[in-house]
Amino acid sequence: MSGSKAVCSFFAIVLIALSLYIPSNAYVKDIDAKNFQRGVNQFRTGSYYTAIDYFNRLLKNPNSPYFSKTLLMLSKVYLKIGRKTGEKKFLWRSLNYLQLYFLSRTRMDWDYYFTKAQVFESLKFYGRALNLYRISFLKSKSDEMKIKTTIGILRTAVFLRKKYLLNTYFILISTEKIKPEEEREIQFI
Repeated sequence: MSGSKAVCSFFAIVLIALSLYIPSNAYVKDIDAKNFQRGVNQFRTGSYYTAIDYFNRLLKNPNSPYFSKTLLMLSKVYLKIGRKTGEKKFLWRSLNYLQLYFLSRTRMDWDYYFTKAQVFESLKFYGRALNLYRISFLKSKSDEMKIKTTIGILRTAVFLRKKYLLNTYFILISTEKIKPEEEREIQFI
């Protein structure tokens, strides 16, 4: 009988020790939030490979509330790297992460369509990019989103030589208040 009590107390000690090392859900969510925010900060400063490291940590847990956001951010990171280096493999990887993002969500928002349009524009699929910019225009909820989308439509319309779209969207954007860098891009177009 004393041997079985010793075994039971040993297992009780092991269970207590394990419970101390298993992180709680609140702790894991806090770590996920910090990693996601650090990844976003690295992305904003242009440290793309460091951002990838932070975001890859979040991909290990598909149940994390940041999982789908991470897929979208990884797509944006690879889009920036692809534009910067000119290597299409990064753009295709960006498109792959967008597809995973699509599969992880039930509704797509402006950010998804706008990012996908940018990827297709960078890959020189201007027809697809134009269609996606039009969808993102319909999904935009703020003036800033509409302006960014309209500039994307104007860029792709130039490559596709669709003059009627240029005239329509030039009139539309002329009524908006735009930033100086956006003004320069519109003048260039």
